[in-house]
Amino acid sequence: MLSFAECVTNSEGARPMNTNRDQFPLPEDLKVFLTVIRKNSFASAADELGFSPAYVSKRISVLETTLATKLLHRTTRRIALTDDGERVRIWAEKLLGDFDQFLGEISQARQVIADEDFQIEALAHQIDHPVEHVQPDVEFRARRNLSKT
Repeated sequence: MLSFAECVTNSEGARPMNTNRDQFPLPEDLKVFLTVIRKNSFASAADELGFSPAYVSKRISVLETTLATKLLHRTTRRIALTDDGERVRIWAEKLLGDFDQFLGEISQARQVIADEDFQIEALAHQIDHPVEHVQPDVEFRARRNLSKT
């Protein structure tokens, strides 16, 4: 059976792509890469992202180094994806989409917890006052069960 590194080679078949788990591409670099492709220009991508063209070029270079492959054919007038660049584009879109979904779900979960905390506090306040007047020695405690059944 072939290893992952043996299966994944760049389009020229020269060397395996980087499979070192300590060197994953940064989401920011993938975003820069996708913006360059969509705008078909380093300068336009830089304008949209609020960076300098030199910074955008550096991020693409870092991404190519991290993945150990060339992603773009560059001329003064045009940018074209290499075969590896097309593969990375597909994965970058999927990864960033999944990452956005993950962050959305985490945000929703935080909001639900905040809403529950507010509701528990309001309930405790409503229950605590009447009980205090009738039975001053009674203490109210609310506990949230975080385990799912």
